[in-house]
Amino acid sequence: MQAEVGTWDLAMRGAAGTVTADPRYPDVVTMLNKWHGEADAMLTLAVNNDPGWGQCGAAVTAIHDATVAGLPADLLAAAQANAPAASDSPAPVAGCEAALVANLGPEIDEIGQILDAGCKLNWIDNSCFAAVTQNRASELKPPAALHAADQDAATASCGFEFKAQTQTPANAADAGHGVAVSRLLGTLQAIVYVENRKKAAVASN
Repeated sequence: MQAEVGTWDLAMRGAAGTVTADPRYPDVVTMLNKWHGEADAMLTLAVNNDPGWGQCGAAVTAIHDATVAGLPADLLAAAQANAPAASDSPAPVAGCEAALVANLGPEIDEIGQILDAGCKLNWIDNSCFAAVTQNRASELKPPAALHAADQDAATASCGFEFKAQTQTPANAADAGHGVAVSRLLGTLQAIVYVENRKKAAVASN
């Protein structure tokens, strides 16, 4: 998923200001829905396979507090069932990986909101997309902007969200990616890190 998000970011950078970057475009809708499905599946696995609960630091505690309330009832029950007795841990929080994975859904939603605010071509009516499916996206014939200034503004607005960052962000690995995907990519990188640490710990035992 991390590689797919990075590749999509580069494609959107080149498509800024065109109909293919509009949040109503079938391929865009399909991609975001695909990531939501993958995030849901990852959350189910993370909550049920988490070795339990542990102290993961203040950052993960904050992530947990912000996301656990939004877990589906069955996943929340599974997480609570894996919790140790109060005597085992003075301040139990969800396992690192589960807490991080729970943040993927809201971050994908955030990308959709960014696209809606920065990449939506306002001179194209919703009806233009209504009868178009992913398989027939090439048939879409949207009208052009009435004024060149409107097109230039749309290109600049959308391009800003996918432009590579020029300043070094907190996570240097995000420097080559745009603002729109930086949070999602950061979380995916953190999940990979936690997973690799778990594997290393198992291998050393």
